[in-house]
Amino acid sequence: MNEYMVDQTLKRLEALRACLLRESAYIESDQAIKAGKFRPNEGRDPIYINGYPVFQFCYRGEIPLYDKEDPKYTATVRDYYLQATYNSYDFSNMPVRFEKAVMIIQHFFTNRSRRDLDNRNRKYLIDAIRHTGLIKDDDFNVLSILEEGFCTEEEPCVKVFLLEKRNFQDFLLHKETFLFQ
Repeated sequence: MNEYMVDQTLKRLEALRACLLRESAYIESDQAIKAGKFRPNEGRDPIYINGYPVFQFCYRGEIPLYDKEDPKYTATVRDYYLQATYNSYDFSNMPVRFEKAVMIIQHFFTNRSRRDLDNRNRKYLIDAIRHTGLIKDDDFNVLSILEEGFCTEEEPCVKVFLLEKRNFQDFLLHKETFLFQ
């Protein structure tokens, strides 16, 4: 198998993974509707630390690597992050909007293999959170981003915290409390 075939196979596997995760979210949403819950976190408020709100999002699996050449793959990844983000909270009556925000992206991997976080396609995750209205834009005037990685024995996932920038230092003092929630 040559390098091109390996690359194409990996892309197709990642697209399949994103599709399966998205379908899983639909199934979970459908089961939640049948159980009388419309969103997994309906009625759940953000975490409050010392009086300020912190939103937490969780996404299954690892963020895929960049690939700008396959629009179908890109759309599948984008749709997964949009669906998973919208299922996190009821954003229809969310009174919070951060003027200057910090987003902390935590990657949880199952082993210590070398991974460059800057090669991960976080764009669609960031865009999905921007579409909630919690932040007005994702440019440098509005949003700062911190990324970190951890090794876990649990299923790989990505956790994201979003908060007002002025509360960032205080959050860092308390974040260990929320690291594995």
